[in-house]
Amino acid sequence: STRKESSAASDVYKRQTVLMLETIRSEMSIRSPGWREAAFAEFIRVMIYLIRISKLPDSESGQYSFQIGRAIRLMEEKVSQELTLKSIAESVNMSESSFRHRFLAVTGMSPIRYLIRLRLKKALLLLTSPTSISSIALLSGFADQNYFSRQFKKQFGITPHEFQKKYAAQQLSVNELLTGLMDIDLSLIH
Repeated sequence: STRKESSAASDVYKRQTVLMLETIRSEMSIRSPGWREAAFAEFIRVMIYLIRISKLPDSESGQYSFQIGRAIRLMEEKVSQELTLKSIAESVNMSESSFRHRFLAVTGMSPIRYLIRLRLKKALLLLTSPTSISSIALLSGFADQNYFSRQFKKQFGITPHEFQKKYAAQQLSVNELLTGLMDIDLSLIH
């Protein structure tokens, strides 16, 4: 029971850290007035949070956090390129199955789902420009425009075209949709 409680607490800490880092990335992407200060404040919050939890016992997945962090960085840097689970796992010297398991333990979502969300975030930001949806799909790493549109609608509840129209009419903001990209149950975070 104590091991289960420790593992559950560790999962909460990891999810909270991912959520805070996602907030920093969002601030840096959107660049609303005061974004630098907001990103810096969130960075300080992350540092304080990590110092506070650093005294906690390491979980089984804690030893893999560095490798998972490298994989996330790779996905962010190459979000527009063709990436496979195998190529990402190999880049951090892990088997596909071990990587998938460890990634899920650290982030709370599968590596492919995480990559799709990174691509959707990039697409969402590009959709605020007059660029065609087919070009945005390719620039965001989706080889198939129909697949992109299905994933976008599945995530945000509207099609990319509907978003462009609503954004242009100032009926919808990027921030409203970006908040839906992280499926972290905030009730689990104390």
